[in-house]
Amino acid sequence: MLADLDLARAQQSASGASGAVARVVQADLTVADQCARMAAEAQEALGGIDVLCNTAGIDPPGAKKVHETSEADWDRILEVNLKGVFLSCRALIPIMVAQGSGAIVNVASQGALLTMPAMAAYGVSKAGVLQLTRQIAVDYARDGVRANCVCPSGLVSPSLDRLSVLGAEQLERRAEAMRRAAPLGRVCTPEDVASAMLFFASGMSGFVTGAALPVEGGATTAMKF
Repeated sequence: MLADLDLARAQQSASGASGAVARVVQADLTVADQCARMAAEAQEALGGIDVLCNTAGIDPPGAKKVHETSEADWDRILEVNLKGVFLSCRALIPIMVAQGSGAIVNVASQGALLTMPAMAAYGVSKAGVLQLTRQIAVDYARDGVRANCVCPSGLVSPSLDRLSVLGAEQLERRAEAMRRAAPLGRVCTPEDVASAMLFFASGMSGFVTGAALPVEGGATTAMKF
């Protein structure tokens, strides 16, 4: 089941799921009542919840250093990137606890593992996702619920927030900078992130919880000169 504020986008994603049958539900994940409705609809439609993947996130280009970030941008970034994850988890964890099993996979960022220049609010929000993941892992381990997060670098295609303001030349400079930063010498793809999430969602990681998996081609392991 795909949940998105943009119903048309969710339906498009569902129709493109190769070999799969996906349902969609419209929900604003920053609103508690809508998260609760999403959870109820998912449980009714699917009969239970095995995996929750929190992938929603924003990265407004106007939010830079602390003194350059407006209060409105700070609040919105934390609301979507961190509060949305909290509310989704809060709505679905009781279902997993009741059935005695479940896996939560949150998308953080390499910005949760290191500091990225001029991205104060975004970095704080993703560090919060990492700590929330660890807290859930500890608090619900005895209930059979695991929680892990992936920490990707920037993807081949930037967020819609960034894409709206970047021209072709800027996009190429961005891609080249990310290639140089990664020892593996290429830019992260959605498939890279999906594969890491599949590992955490599956029984292959059955004895893993509270972990943060970098998906960044080694970028957080090396100092660049």
